Formats: sequence, structure tokens, C-alpha cells
Amino acid sequence: KINKTEFKRVSFRFDDQNSLALKRGLDYKHLDIKSLNLEINALNYNAEYSSAEINSLSVKERSGLNIESFSADVFYGKKNAFLKKLYLKTPQTLLKDEILIGYPSIESIAKNLGELSINATLKKSKLGFKDILLFVPTLDKTDPFKSNPNAILQINGKVFGKLKSIEIPNLEVSGIGTTKLAASGKITGLPDIDKAYFDLTIKDLKSSSKDIAQLVSKGTIPNSIQLPSTFSAKGIFKGTITKFNTNMNLVSSFGNAKIKATLDRSIKNKEKYDAQTELNNFDVGKFIKNDSIGKVTLKANIKGSGFNPKTATASFNGAIQKAYYNKYTYQNLNLKGTIHNGNFNATAVAKDPNLTFDLVSNGSFKGKYPKGKIQLNVDIADLEKLNLHAGPMKIRGVIDADIQSANIDYL
Repeated sequence: KINKTEFKRVSFRFDDQNSLALKRGLDYKHLDIKSLNLEINALNYNAEYSSAEINSLSVKERSGLNIESFSADVFYGKKNAFLKKLYLKTPQTLLKDEILIGYPSIESIAKNLGELSINATLKKSKLGFKDILLFVPTLDKTDPFKSNPNAILQINGKVFGKLKSIEIPNLEVSGIGTTKLAASGKITGLPDIDKAYFDLTIKDLKSSSKDIAQLVSKGTIPNSIQLPSTFSAKGIFKGTITKFNTNMNLVSSFGNAKIKATLDRSIKNKEKYDAQTELNNFDVGKFIKNDSIGKVTLKANIKGSGFNPKTATASFNGAIQKAYYNKYTYQNLNLKGTIHNGNFNATAVAKDPNLTFDLVSNGSFKGKYPKGKIQLNVDIADLEKLNLHAGPMKIRGVIDADIQSANIDYL
């Protein structure tokens, strides 16, 4: 026990000759400390634990560690440790308030980081990824550390629980690109982001397609879609990256949307989905990478299994208020349809100024080409205004067709 301790301008080097030096990160068996300044009250040290009231600390170490200022009530034991009345400043990090952690043993954390328990209250703090990687260098192989090694997280809030099961009463985070998050809830399964389960209330989320590409593993987002360059969302999200349900209001560079949906992409070609969607001038063409389609305003419900039309089973009901296609904006189109193992039935009613019809059809996607039967009652179809014909042409009447295989430009 030491009542008061003070070090000034101390350098210290230690090498364990029986241990190979680590190539990166803080190596406790090969230390090279420079410019250590330390003032401690009530230092207690024994085989079971260490504790101290640290009034001030500054130090540099060859690994890159650079503590500019540190003060706290400190405890370090075999099963737990804490920092209370905390103030820690490095070139990348500023932590304030308190952090309490627990662990089965120090050695076990290196093998299973998920067993680390934490109870942290951080007020207007920031945490540099560089500093985290000094203590856990193996994280540099996983996102978001891999793609953002120099990121500095801005943190305000409280979290507690084991890393594999974190409770979040309130949390505000930013610092990876333009992404900002205000949320509460629970996350289980960390640090593996692909296996993590989220039960979150999103009070406010702002992000971008660039940031999301860096945060999730390659292949998580299908190549057939393109996320908006910028977007913000509010709502709930429950599940994993590949299997979830959500109720979100979205404002984006593609337009606005309300989505209540469940999605399970865990089995390829047997994806399950159930969604109620409202789009308001949302650029569907950009979202699905199709230049002939543009902004759409609609309400639609879809439920089914599988995205491949040859094997999918699904039902669809939609009311399209406006939809841009082939340089024309269609209005007032209602659609209903089902598909079962590649066989489909569909009905449609259009009341556009240049296209008024009702349609009943059925057929199959199983062959090389789709085939089906169509009964179409056309009141008016101005093909010139619809950009479906080079010159003036209008159609009225009834079409009853059995289409086996064809390339259809227009009817």
C-alpha cells in the first residue's frame, strides 16, 4: 500500500526473451515506455487485485499508444475491472464518466471476446479505432475495423451486458463515414456482425450506400439492387442482416418509402418475404438497376417464397398511383396476382388518360420463354403517347391471346 506516488519523465523497457515480439498492437512482454508522468493516491497492490486513485497520467509506448491525459478511480482484478470518474484522452480518443468490465479470465478474452461484459456510461465521448486495435489487433481482419481503421466513433449513451448480449437503453453513435445512429434496444452475437441479432428501436439513422458497403460483408446486399447514395430512417429492426422484420419510414436520395416487412434470405432460392410497402416518388429503376423504369408512387402488399419466377410461390396486390416507364408516367393502375412454382395468375385494371383497360391472364415461367393466356379489354390505348409506337396509333377492343413464346414489343 502506498499513500502517494509520483513519477516524472520516466522511460522504461522490458523484454521477455522467451517470448516472440508481436508484429502489431500493445505487447505486454515487450514494452518500451517513454515520457511516463504519473501521480497516484492510495495505491493498493496484491496478488488478487490492484486499485488506485490516479490523479494524472501521460505516457507513450512504441506500439503507438499515446495517452495525453488520464485520471480515474481504477480497479483491476482476476475477474473484473473498472474505471470510475474517468477522463481519458489520446490523439483519437476522449472517454468520460465510467466503464466497468468483467471476464472469466484475461486469457479467455483473447479467445472469446464475446464473453467480455461491459457496463459503460459515456457522455459526449469519442473512441478511435486505432486505439482499439492497439489492444485487440486481431479485429483488423473484421469489419468495420478492416475498412475503417482510422475511424473515430462519437459516442453518447449507456450500454451494459456481455459483448455477445448487449443492452442499450440509449445510444448515439457517429463517426463511420456519414453514418449517424440514435437508438435503443439489444444486440446479441457480437463481435461477429454476420451472426449478430439486432432488436433495435431506431430513433434516427442517417447513412449512405458507401458506408453500408463497408459495414456489412461482401454479398450481403444482392448485386441486383443499388442502395440510395444517402438515406435516413426511423422505426424498428429485429433480426440478423439476412433474416429480419422491420417497420421503417425511409427518406432517401431515391425518394421516400414506408416499409413493414419480414425477410429471410438464409436459404438461397427459398427466400421468404412478407411486405407492405408505400412508395412516394421512389426511383425504383435506380434501386433495381433498370434504366427504363423511373419514379413510382404506390401501395403494395407482397408475400411469398423465392425470387426465381420459375420456382417462386407468392401473391401480390398493388395500387399504382404513378409509375414512370419507357419515358411515360402511367397513372391509376391496380394489379393483383399469384405465382405458384412458376405458374401465375394475374388481373389488372388501368384508368390512365392514355391507357384504359382490364386484363385477366395466366401462364407459366417454367419454360425457356414465359407463356400464357391473356384476355384484355381495351377501352383506349394511345400507343404514340405511351411511347410504344413510332407514329399515331390507338387501340380499342378485345384481345384474347394464347402466347406460347414471343418477344412482345406491345399489344
